[in-house]
Amino acid sequence: MTEPIATCQPTEYEVSILPDDDINYPVFVLTVQNRGNDRWAVVRHQSCLGADGTWDFGIKEYDRGEAWLNAHRFTLDEALRLAKEAAPHVVVNGHTATDAYERAVAAAADQPAIGRTDAEAVAFGDSRVPADFWARVEQSDNGCWTWKLKPQKGYGRYKSGGAYYTAHRFIYEMVVGPIPEGMQVDHVCHSLDPTCEGGYCLHRMCVNPMHLEAVSSHENARRAVEMNRSESCPQGHPYNLANIRFTSKGVRFCRACQRASAQARRAAK
Repeated sequence: MTEPIATCQPTEYEVSILPDDDINYPVFVLTVQNRGNDRWAVVRHQSCLGADGTWDFGIKEYDRGEAWLNAHRFTLDEALRLAKEAAPHVVVNGHTATDAYERAVAAAADQPAIGRTDAEAVAFGDSRVPADFWARVEQSDNGCWTWKLKPQKGYGRYKSGGAYYTAHRFIYEMVVGPIPEGMQVDHVCHSLDPTCEGGYCLHRMCVNPMHLEAVSSHENARRAVEMNRSESCPQGHPYNLANIRFTSKGVRFCRACQRASAQARRAAK
């Protein structure tokens, strides 16, 4: 019997206008992922890029109908073209990938950084942040700036002016600006790390402003739900489009379990 020959086939491409050694690369990169049958999806934050250039939540095939899939699955050439067109316009903290690219070019040319008030211009040890804050932070190989002291509820805690702050919110307000009322500061590095198991992970200790993004509580909850990669509820019901619903806070729940619970309550009465 002839021994079979192993073959290699790429299943994912990364697309960005930034070089892969740029500190901002991980938060602006788009991925083009193989979805089988030679169909590809352009993905960021667990959302898919559509043929019309808009982003839509949901990347798993069983979550959507045929019409949605046809508008969000492409040949490889089409997917790469769409990703390249979208890459300059990816937005983090109100700034595009193009902004980050222009700042990198300016820095390489020894020109003053453009707009020192925004997150892309922040360097480790920035003078707008107290020195004792930086003494509690170390740079990690993955681009995160990690709080070194013991966390509280998973986050770094910093005291300033007699008041306590979560460390990531403190630095965000120092170098990006006030956090809008009702908004939460999400760790983008957590959302973009497919190997992270969630929970009180080290990403919560990151204080790199380019890894932080002010989002609504609903969006923050939705991203947290997506990081839970289970494909069924504890009772084995599938998390598909027909069975899944979200609360007003973005918490996922199983409709089959909800119906069973309601039937049990009616039976008890």
